[in-house]
Amino acid sequence: MRGLVEEAQHEIEEQDGKGPIMDLVIVAGMQRIEHYEISAYGTDIALAEALGEQEVVELLSLTLAEEKETDLKLTEVTKQHIMPAAMEGEEKGEPAGRKGKARAKA
Repeated sequence: MRGLVEEAQHEIEEQDGKGPIMDLVIVAGMQRIEHYEISAYGTDIALAEALGEQEVVELLSLTLAEEKETDLKLTEVTKQHIMPAAMEGEEKGEPAGRKGKARAKA
């Protein structure tokens, strides 16, 4: 998790401004963290099932569902609001607002 946070901080520092490209970088970092959490909860649920801890399975499953919902909401916000704004800037010939090499991660 620390590595994901450090990676997100590094990518944010590479930005030379604000706006939709910065928003994309921030959301991409948030989604990587969500995906990590989703994976961890899935593993925890499997372990709790193997141990016969049904109450724990149910609680972890609720949290897993919340994490998945957060990920879906981030994707929707990106598709509906951030990406169109970023593409509009590209069409106008505005700089992407990124120093260094571009890395496509979502």
